[in-house]
Amino acid sequence: MNRATLHSPITLTGVGIHSGCACQVQLSPAPIGSGIVFFTPGSDGSIGEVQAHANYVVPQTRATRIEKNGYQVLTPEHLLAALFGLGVSDAIITLTSPEVPILDGSALPFTDAISATGVLKSDTPWAATTILKPIHRTEQGATVLALPDAGLRFSMIIEYDNFIGTQSVTWEYNQPSFSQDVAPARTYGFKSEIDQLIAAGLGKGGTLDNAVVIGDSNYLSTLRFPDELVRHKLLDLIGDLSLTGSFLQGHFIGIRSGHSLNRLMAEALSQL
Repeated sequence: MNRATLHSPITLTGVGIHSGCACQVQLSPAPIGSGIVFFTPGSDGSIGEVQAHANYVVPQTRATRIEKNGYQVLTPEHLLAALFGLGVSDAIITLTSPEVPILDGSALPFTDAISATGVLKSDTPWAATTILKPIHRTEQGATVLALPDAGLRFSMIIEYDNFIGTQSVTWEYNQPSFSQDVAPARTYGFKSEIDQLIAAGLGKGGTLDNAVVIGDSNYLSTLRFPDELVRHKLLDLIGDLSLTGSFLQGHFIGIRSGHSLNRLMAEALSQL
């Protein structure tokens, strides 16, 4: 893999799924080697720079958050997954609000926009973090593994004690396949949790148009894939592990893992 940036700027507008605030995000070409860099507003209206790197990831309930010098970016994982999945190593991302818009709840609007403008490839190699021996992180009955592999694969397993049951999926890195098989999978949540989320100050921008809502015995949304839930968890894993700031070589497996555990693995990988 060689490093690449965007051919031309892209602008998308939506609301943050947790804050409910309107946000415009502009993706622009960046110098090769600069990585993914966010410019995000602070509470006083000033603009701060935050690199998309595991060094700046901080704990956040039900989302990923990166923060530097008091400036933060919330829920960048779908956008980061789209950039990584399409081979974009370098981009400038400018936000009008600290939370990246949820759009339709998936990475598809980002991948569609990036594919439409095109990717500008360079002759500079994109250095990879290569897994030479197994690494694992475990918490609260969930595990994420990094295993040696000749290529790059991501796997995810989820398990619920209701009608959802167990779902599993594996994706081998392939840019056209990412747009078709991973990017369209939307975030999801249980109807029974919505009131709890709102009470916690989260989920204010969630609707049936940008999330799969799950009832007690059935889905309240029409699925894009029979296993859309596990595909979305895979999407989150890709976005979170892209925060190593490098390409990857290995097999990365999430077993009931979420953003918190993915963060721990991203931190471990960034230290290799």
